[in-house]
Amino acid sequence: MKTRDDLADLAVDELVEIGGVEAGQAAELIMNARKHWFEEEAKVRSKYGRCNRRAIRRGAEVPVDRLLQQLDQAGIKVDSAEDMISEDASTSFLRICDAVTPR
Repeated sequence: MKTRDDLADLAVDELVEIGGVEAGQAAELIMNARKHWFEEEAKVRSKYGRCNRRAIRRGAEVPVDRLLQQLDQAGIKVDSAEDMISEDASTSFLRICDAVTPR
């Protein structure tokens, strides 16, 4: 593990095995590492409504201008539909989508 997100991505049993800590402590460490995700999601949730993650997962057509707008609102800067975004930015965007999409 090198980053806070590396820790946050672990399951409790993985951290117990790697770190030699008890399950309760592992769960607390992981949730503390994830705290910034929820704070980020709350900020973005206040800026815009529903996200179209289900459509993205299914490969459905999402209007390019709408997707570019959502990316911008999530703090991911792109100039055109041809721009590439990093895997980290994509993961962050999809986490935000999950936070604002009603279940």
